[in-house]
Amino acid sequence: MRNRGKDEQHAVLLADDHPLVRQGMRAVLDTVADIELAGEVGGGLEAVRRAIELLPDVIVMDLQLPGPHGIETTRQIRTRVPDAAVSVLTMVEDDTTVFAAVQTGALGYLVKVVDGADIAAAIHAAAAGQPVFGAALAGR
Repeated sequence: MRNRGKDEQHAVLLADDHPLVRQGMRAVLDTVADIELAGEVGGGLEAVRRAIELLPDVIVMDLQLPGPHGIETTRQIRTRVPDAAVSVLTMVEDDTTVFAAVQTGALGYLVKVVDGADIAAAIHAAAAGQPVFGAALAGR
């Protein structure tokens, strides 16, 4: 799977260690016609492996993953699947972590206080190669 045209599906890989978060994301993404949840994983090693297998357009990445931390997982994915955009969705919002995520190749960074529409918009932006940062982070 690769970046699609404007009206085509965007394939998404979800990496989050909490099953309830993945379930909620599935419910959100099921309501968006042009986003397909291609896969979901609960750990860093699995995220890298599935990104290589699935070649998603966007990876929605939590940072608190078992295995490699989300920052290292992002670095590995961006090295091995450079066409995939990584958009971070996490509870961590300190400047050091935000800057580390961006330095390793994350195109977007949202804190888990956003709603489904914000997540869908971030996925669309990432698929188009546009950076997205939540309102709390944009001023930094």
